[in-house]
Amino acid sequence: MHHRLRILLVVTSALLVTACGGPGRPTLVTDAEDTIAPTIAADAEDAIAFQPSGENRMAVMTPDGTLLDLIPEAVKADPWPERDQVISQVCGSSFDVLPILLVSPDGLVFGPPKPDWLPAMSPNNVFAAIACFLDGDTVVVVDDHEGLATGVRDDWSRSGRAPGSDQVELKIVNVNGSQIREVSHNEGADWLPRWSPDSQHILFESNRDGNSEIYVIKAGGWPPQNLIAKAATDDLWPAWSRDGNFVAFARNQSGKSVIYSIPVLGEAHGLKQMGHVSETGQMGYPIPWGE
Repeated sequence: MHHRLRILLVVTSALLVTACGGPGRPTLVTDAEDTIAPTIAADAEDAIAFQPSGENRMAVMTPDGTLLDLIPEAVKADPWPERDQVISQVCGSSFDVLPILLVSPDGLVFGPPKPDWLPAMSPNNVFAAIACFLDGDTVVVVDDHEGLATGVRDDWSRSGRAPGSDQVELKIVNVNGSQIREVSHNEGADWLPRWSPDSQHILFESNRDGNSEIYVIKAGGWPPQNLIAKAATDDLWPAWSRDGNFVAFARNQSGKSVIYSIPVLGEAHGLKQMGHVSETGQMGYPIPWGE
C-alpha cells in the first residue's frame, strides 16, 4: 500500500464536546497544560512505522531502532462526501466548488484527487487538517498523496523561499464545514499535518526558519513549538509513534535520509538516530499509523 497506509488506532480521548455556541456543535478540545502528555507508560514498548528507502513495503521498529516483527491491521478511513465543497470554502474563501490540485511537499504535481482521497483526518474522522492555498481559480493542497507525478512546479521550494510554496498554510475544519481554524499564518510554508493518536496535537513540517523543521501545535490553537530548536539540517516527514510517546522524522544528512526519534516531551538529550540503514546508506521516512 506504500506510504498512504491507514492503520487501526485506539483513540484515547474524545474530540467531540458541545460548544457554547449551540447544542451538538463539535469543537476542538485540548489539554489544560501547554506541555504534551504521553498517552501510555514510559516503559511500555512503542513502535514507529516507516517506509524503507528503495523498498516497496512497510517496516516497524521501536524508537531506539530495533526492528519488530509486527504487521499492523490496515483499515480504510470513512469517506467525506462534502470534501471538495468544504476544501474550496476553507482554502479558497468560496462556497463554489473549485478544482483541487494535489502537490507533494517537493512540488511534484499529482493532478486532481481521486474520489477516495482524504486529507489528514482526526482519528474519529470529525476534523480534517489541510495544507493549502488558492492559486487563481484552483485550490492547491499539499499532501503525501499516492500517484504518478507529472512534473515539479517552478514556484516551489521545500527548504527555502518560493512564491508558491510560501503561500501554503494549515487549516483545521469540521468535515461539515461548520468550524474553521487557521493553524498557521506566516511567510513560510507549513504542510504534512499529522494528528496525534489522542487528537490533541498536530505535527507539521515548516520552512519558516529558512529550512525544513518539525513543529507541533495544540489542535485547539497556538503556540507552535519547534521540536528540534532550529536544526541546521532539513528535518522532513514527521509522524507520531503508535502510542503517541515519540515523534519520528527523516533528516537529510549529507544527502541521505536518516530517521530520528525524539520523546514528545521534547528533551534534547532524547533525540536518537534509529537503525535499519540500507546498503545505500538511506533509511527512508516515517509513516503515520493512521489518518
